[in-house]
Amino acid sequence: MPDRPSATAISLPKIRVGIMARSLHFQRWQADCIRHLTAVPGVSVELLIMDETPALPKLPLLKKLKNVRYLWWKRFSKKVNRKSQQLKAVDLRDELQGVKRMACVVQRKGKFSQYFTEADVQQIAAHELDLVLRFGFNIIRGKVLESARYGVWSFHHADELKYRGLPACFWEIYHGDPVTGALLQRLTDRLDGGIPLQKGYLKTNFASYRANREALYAESAQWPAQVVRELQAGITHRVDQPPSKTRAPIYRNPTNAQMLGFVLRQTLRKWRKAWRLLHYEPHWTVGVVPRSIQAIAEQGLPPAKDIQWLPEAPQRYYLADPFGFWDDGQLHVLAEQLDYQSREGIITESVRFGETFSQPRPVLQPGHHLSYPFLIQQEGTQWVLPEASQSGQLAAYPINRIPTEVGEARIVFPNFPAGDASVLKVEDRWWMWATDARDGANYKLHLFHSDSWDGPWRPHPGNPVKIDIRASRPAGTPFWWQGDLYRPAQDSSEVYGGRVRLLKINTLTPDHYEETEVARIDPLAGGPGPDGLHTLSAVGEVTLIDSMRYQWVWGNASLRQQRLSWLLKRG
Repeated sequence: MPDRPSATAISLPKIRVGIMARSLHFQRWQADCIRHLTAVPGVSVELLIMDETPALPKLPLLKKLKNVRYLWWKRFSKKVNRKSQQLKAVDLRDELQGVKRMACVVQRKGKFSQYFTEADVQQIAAHELDLVLRFGFNIIRGKVLESARYGVWSFHHADELKYRGLPACFWEIYHGDPVTGALLQRLTDRLDGGIPLQKGYLKTNFASYRANREALYAESAQWPAQVVRELQAGITHRVDQPPSKTRAPIYRNPTNAQMLGFVLRQTLRKWRKAWRLLHYEPHWTVGVVPRSIQAIAEQGLPPAKDIQWLPEAPQRYYLADPFGFWDDGQLHVLAEQLDYQSREGIITESVRFGETFSQPRPVLQPGHHLSYPFLIQQEGTQWVLPEASQSGQLAAYPINRIPTEVGEARIVFPNFPAGDASVLKVEDRWWMWATDARDGANYKLHLFHSDSWDGPWRPHPGNPVKIDIRASRPAGTPFWWQGDLYRPAQDSSEVYGGRVRLLKINTLTPDHYEETEVARIDPLAGGPGPDGLHTLSAVGEVTLIDSMRYQWVWGNASLRQQRLSWLLKRG
């Protein structure tokens, strides 16, 4: 398939936007959403659809007395909302000056449904809008949902497959759900049955309800602009998807009893987090699994006792992110060696001689942090592409001789702080999966393609092609199995590098990317690292993994000194 012309080479299609609102004072995340949209070339706001529907009459006294059971939540949410940055009012009168406005009064049917009059629907349709963004009104139904080319878009700040109703981003904390989801959808007549346009999952912030909600609001504000850029490029698979068929329970505001349970759980979680932060440090170990990565995908990992573990690094270091190659029958393992005190990583090499490994030997230490030494064979040379996001670019180093010595760096991706870049050639095109260290380093997957392994790299128009803390960041070598392409991804929803998920890549084109999870590789109980696993790297008939355990800080002199210093700095 030929490459699509760049945005600078052609005139982008115009996208005409309508906005449903109650006033021209928007919450900050809503204002940011509008600004992200209007910053896209060719996008313009053409109509403001103002909600002039009279408020419902005040509740009778009996109803108010019944609502006393929600008193704690009302007080709590009022305090949280007052401190919220994303809910602060932003005046967009100047930015939306000159945009035509129309006042609408909807007709209520049933408890919550709202219908626009036939005259208002026709007036909206007359503006030939491409989409309408809903920041006003309530549960709207009827012909207005088809008044724009791509319909009415609305946000649901929860995973609609698990949580419906209110309040946003609360019940995930209450139930201990490790992720909090959000959805941008094209509304349909079915409640919570919209067409998903973009979904995302962030790590739940159990320490703060406000922070949990703030993160999701800020992240989702970028999504309409992303979908619009795809539409301008002629990519319509999102708007053509089937609607959601969720049957998730509908939640209401928490009662006083539920708020008591929420506060108690929050307090316990904070104490547990503080205890772990002050007394434990993650320690990683590298192992050689006597199975191919394809066999692991089918059978899982063998018991820890059947894995050959590399010697423990000296006390102040750990080894992680292993990649390897064979030379003259010997297995060479490159890995990140991290210094606990400086927090700087270098690339080391360990060589297997018979049944034993040599001690890690530094092979690459350019003066900034390195990790994830991904390997590819090209031009008759083995190249290592370590993550060097602190440098702001991705470089490849040739391995010139054995014992391993690396040559001069070749910049393969300038001006992009790639996180855990993984590269593979599929037919006549090279592909790179990576995260962006500047934005969503652990939960946003970016995809690039090129005619050559060393670039130049073109971004996929759907970037980020995935927003999910459970399965975005690369975790090793992509691989073929039974004619299909798979890639390992990190799951950091509970702890960083908690496990690996295997994703089957269903669609891989310059216009469309789609993958589905097929397996989950959990940490090995009984081994040196029962608490985490975040690399699965193929080396022929064996596979390299890393395994993490939380080690007691006070038993390690260097770590104890580091934590004491950390405590003293914070008073």
